[in-house]
Formats: sequence, C-alpha cells, structure tokens
Amino acid sequence: MVRNWNILFGIAIFFFALTLAVYGTSLTNDFVRWDDGLLIYENPAVREITSGSLGWIFSHFDPELYIPLTFFSYQIDYLIAGTSPFMFHLTNLILHTLNSILVAGFVWLLLRRKWVALFCGLLFAIHPLHTEAVAWASARKDVLSGFFFLGALVSYLLWMRRNPESGIRNPGEAKDNSGFRVPNSGFRKRQTKTCFLSLTFFLLALLSKVSVILLPLILILIDYLQGKSLREKGLWISKIPYVVLSVIFGIIAIVGKKSVISETSLVETFLMACRSTVFYMQKLFIPTDLSVLYPTSSELSITNPEYLIPLLVIISIVGILYFFRHQKLLVFGALFFFMMLLPNFTNFAKDGDFYFASDRYAYLASIGIILIFCNLMIKVPSSKLQAPKNYQLSIFNYQLVARVALISLIVMVFGVMANTQAKAWKDTESLFLNVIENYPNSHRARNNLGNIYRRRGELDDAIVEFEKAIAISPRPRTYSNLGAVYRKKGMMLEAINQYRTAMEINPDDPEPHFGLGIVYAERGDFQNAKSSYERAIELDPFYAEAMGNLGALYAAVGEYKKAITEYRRAIEADTLFTEAYFNMGVALTKVGRVEEAIKAYEAAVKLRSDIVAVRINLGLLYYNVGRVGDAKDQFEEILEIDPGNRAAESALQQIK
Repeated sequence: MVRNWNILFGIAIFFFALTLAVYGTSLTNDFVRWDDGLLIYENPAVREITSGSLGWIFSHFDPELYIPLTFFSYQIDYLIAGTSPFMFHLTNLILHTLNSILVAGFVWLLLRRKWVALFCGLLFAIHPLHTEAVAWASARKDVLSGFFFLGALVSYLLWMRRNPESGIRNPGEAKDNSGFRVPNSGFRKRQTKTCFLSLTFFLLALLSKVSVILLPLILILIDYLQGKSLREKGLWISKIPYVVLSVIFGIIAIVGKKSVISETSLVETFLMACRSTVFYMQKLFIPTDLSVLYPTSSELSITNPEYLIPLLVIISIVGILYFFRHQKLLVFGALFFFMMLLPNFTNFAKDGDFYFASDRYAYLASIGIILIFCNLMIKVPSSKLQAPKNYQLSIFNYQLVARVALISLIVMVFGVMANTQAKAWKDTESLFLNVIENYPNSHRARNNLGNIYRRRGELDDAIVEFEKAIAISPRPRTYSNLGAVYRKKGMMLEAINQYRTAMEINPDDPEPHFGLGIVYAERGDFQNAKSSYERAIELDPFYAEAMGNLGALYAAVGEYKKAITEYRRAIEADTLFTEAYFNMGVALTKVGRVEEAIKAYEAAVKLRSDIVAVRINLGLLYYNVGRVGDAKDQFEEILEIDPGNRAAESALQQIK
C-alpha cells in the first residue's frame, strides 16, 4: 500500500512538473483587456470578502453566466496577492494540473488500464487546445467547474465499485446464509457518503459554470459502458437528484443567456454547431492556428460549403457510430464529446457577430476523443494475450512499444505547441496580434488593437487599425474610438464627424454621446457638453465616466454642490472610480466639508496608492485639521513614490 501511494505521489509530482514546464510562461503574463477587467481587476466584488460582496456574487451574472464560486475563487486570490496577475494565473495552472490527474484517475476507474489512463491524463495536461483555459485568468470558470465535474465523475465511479449491484466485489461485503454477498452496515455508510460526495461536487461545478449541466447523461453513459442495463428502474432513479440540480441551474442559465439565445435561429444554431463540432475534432488532432476569436463572415446557409461540409461530416460520424454501436468505448467517447459541447452551442452570437468556436469550450469535451485515441493506441493485440501459458508477455512487445513511443512523441510536440500558444496570452497586444495573424479580417481584433495603441498614445497606429476595422465592418463603437483618437490629436471637426456617424448607425449607443460631450467641454461649450453627457447617462444609467465628467463640468463653472451629486452617482455606479473620489474630495474642500473630503481622498488612496496629487491634497488637509503625524506620513509616502518631489519636501520641512 505504501509503495502504491509513493507511485501515485510520484505521478502527481510529474504532472505538476510537466504543466509547469509547458505553461510556466503564463505565470508572468499580464491581465488582458478581454473580460479580465470586467471579472477581476475592475470588479469591486472581487476586492473583499464580506457579506455584501458574497451577496453580490450569488445574485449577479458575469453578465451572462452565473458563476458565484468562480468569483469567490477570485476573492481568495485577491486576498492573497491583490491584483497581481501571477496569483490568478497560478491558481488556473494548479487547477488544470489537478484536472489532468483527475482525468487519469477517471479513466483508470473506468477501464482499469493504467497506461491508457496515464496517457489520457498527459494528453489532457499539455494539449494546445487547452491553453486558453489555463493562460486566461477569466477562463477560471472552465478549469474550476472542470475540477468539480471530474471530482463528481470519480466519486460516482468509486460509488459504483462499492455498489453490490454493479457486480464488483468489495472488501466491505459479507455473505448471508443463502450464499449471496450483501453489504454490511459500514459499507452502506461509505456507499452513501460517496454518492453524496459526487452530488456535492456536481453542485459546486454548477456554481462555477453551468456548462457541466449534462452530467446526469454522462453518468448514464458510464452505466452503459459498465454493462448496466438502461432498462433498470434503479439506474434512472439514482440520477434524480442530479437532474433536479440540472433543471434548477438550467433555468438560471436561460435567464442569463436570454438575450444571446434570441440572436440566432434554431437553423443557424444547428449549422454553427455542426461547424463548431467538426472544428474542435480537427483541432484536437491538428492544433494549429489557435486563436481567442474565430470569426465568420460568410453567409450562414446550408448551401455554403463552410456549413454544408461539416453537416455531412456529422451525418457520416452518426452513421459510423451506428455501424459500430457494439463498440461501447467508441460510442461512450463520442457521445461524451458531443454532450459536453452541447451546452456551449448558445454562445455563437456576440454583438451582432458570429464566432463559431472558442478553445475553452472543448476543455472537458476533449476527454471523450482523447480516451478513444489513447485506448486505440495502447491496446495490446489480442494474439499476444492468447499466448501459451509458459509464454511470458514481454513489455517490449514491438507493437506496444511503437505505440507508446508515438504517443510520447505527440505529448512532447503538443507540449511545445502549447508553450508557444501560452505566449500569445502575454498581454492584450500579443493576444490580438495572434488573432490578426490567423484571422486578418477580424474587425473586433483590429478595433481592440487600435484601443491598445490609443491608450499608449500611439495615435497614428491607432487610426490605422480603426480604419482597417471599419473597412471590414463599420461598427458604431469603432467610429467612436476613432473619434476619440482625433480628439486627442486636436482634430475636433474630424472627431465630431466620427461621433455623429456612430450615432447615425446606432442612436442608442451612449459612447458617441459621451465622446461628443468631451469635445464640447474642451471647446468651452458648457450647454452642449451637459446635454451630451446627460443623453449618455439616459441611455446607460450606470455610465460612471459620463457622471464623473458631468460633475467636472459643474465644478468648472463653480457649481460644486451639483458636482458633488454627480461624483456620488458615479461612485455608486463604479465603486472603483478613483478619479471620482479625488474630484469629489476637491469639490467638498471647496464648500468647506473638510472631513468628508478627507474620507474621499482616503478612499482614492486605498484604490490607487501611487497617485501623488491625491496624497498631497490629503496631506494638506490632515495638517490643516491638526493631524500632523498623518500629514507627515503622507508626504513621506509621496517621496517614496516620487523621490525629489518638491511639494512633499517643502511640506515636510514646514512640518519639522
């Protein structure tokens, strides 16, 4: 027993060493502006673990998915390391490694073939198609739900092996007078606990991401593979608790996905599903040209070869499965793959575009194909198994060695490819350059790349990317972004034209109204600026930046009370809006509400400790109200941030 535990421990260490070697570069990656801000570093609920934040994560979507447990895991990461990306990436890597080990354990319990189990776990660990789930902090929901999903499967298999009806002998069984084996009371208790553990894992998986909702059907597949009759009443009754959870979370999922589901018809969804399924199968064997976006610009029609060919492939696969329906493992693996993909077929439409795939959607589904492949590769020829009794089967059987060597080579090659793909997630620029390299006609990638250059002040490069995006697909948000660049360049007329074009395309988009308000404010046109900001807020009641700018507009003309009101509204809409706290502190000081101003500045410092202007104002207020020690601390902190700051040095000299 000790030897077995040592072997298992050694295998676990090997898995961790392997995943660290493959994905270790992702630990130094930045957050990317692709949901990371929305879910993590700009999400107030992640920054604390309180009754309020816990209440928020259990009562809100992300904005489409219900993922409270995923949010809770982010809270723990933030508690440990703040907004450092390292901790969030490390947690993803650990979870993926544990998932790989669980895959090996699941296959071992399912088939009792150790080499098949080991190679399934290894392929799952290093497959390039899984890189997105590991290297993207926002994909935590996939690796976390995967962990609990696999835990539910492993627990269920353990329960089956302890269940006397499964036909498997157990050390906890005893014989009655009739000669039949019956479980003793201690065994029944262990059996009940294991089944309850599986159900608990399923609940936790659903709380992480609802895409594991078809687990009850996977359990039926396991029963089928283990030789149980699907006509047994008890087999279906035992799945009722799982089905109840699936129904509850299915209803929750529909509420969150209602707007997305309505964007596509059933025919469009079916055609996209066929294309998506065939695409994932292809990438599982040839994982090249991977991307965070897989846009489609061609006509979504059955007459289009891009959709007709995948449909014919799916029909052929169904025919093959029917012909080989007695090959239970083949049927199991194929249905496992299709079932785990099915819940993701509501995610094709996004902001008026169609995206036929996302790598992370195949994360758990890939187990089915990997299982079929590894079993075929490691399977020992039956002629060798029927050798004479005095014949000792050598582990160096050339066919088996050749197959093991081939899978080992695949593991190494895939590992190198996954390592390369992880580098595409280094930062936002690398991510979208990778998209453009594979899909140069992705207007969304061009637009996002333009925003990167705009924020960095590389305005000419930003204009080039925005114009390319508009040439591919003229979208109002891209025109607004282009208008912002022209505004920064001082080309106000051009900026106004871009914003007005955006309004013509979509009058209900608040972004161009906000941008136009900035242009009017910079030109000193108070009334038009005010009207533009108010219109943006009317279209989006939670538009914190528009509220903050409206407050600044009032402050500029001396209407500080109105400014304070707008700043408070902005903070209610975005509790991490540092600039709103700072500006409110200035306005409160102007009207003599010093204690409130101090609290506003303190809140700003708590959010962003490196803003010197906030600390200077706070230090001066501390000094004015007699808190000399606190004032001194502030000015000393400023000198640590900005050595040689004259204002801080002068203030410290006066204090001394």
